[in-house]
Amino acid sequence: MVPSCWEGAIQTPKTKNAYRQVDIDSDLAKLLKTFICARQPGFLFANKVGKPVSQTNLLRRSLHRILEELKVEKAGFHAMRRFRTTWLRKQRAPEDLIKFWLGHVEQSVTDGIHCVRKKWCARGDSNSRPFGS
Repeated sequence: MVPSCWEGAIQTPKTKNAYRQVDIDSDLAKLLKTFICARQPGFLFANKVGKPVSQTNLLRRSLHRILEELKVEKAGFHAMRRFRTTWLRKQRAPEDLIKFWLGHVEQSVTDGIHCVRKKWCARGDSNSRPFGS
């Protein structure tokens, strides 16, 4: 996927690091293949008229409702990115690998988002995770 979309406007990705391959789980790959079927043009996730799905709509109509059912604090999509960084660091993943996966050039950018909440960083038990691992 090459085009980027911000608030409904199609654009090229912000940086050269935005162009990267992302590993996904084989089960997720199967689900995506089924979802895509033989469809070729267009966005992977589009609304009824073929435009990019609005992040705000996804948050309000789907993610926040799911989090509420799970009795998890309301959060946006970037919280998952911060959580993944924190979790990878707790697993002692190499910093260069984390930086690569996040598409960061500078370590300072990665350092700035690595902790979702101070309490989740301070505690190591499974109850401290806002999202499943």
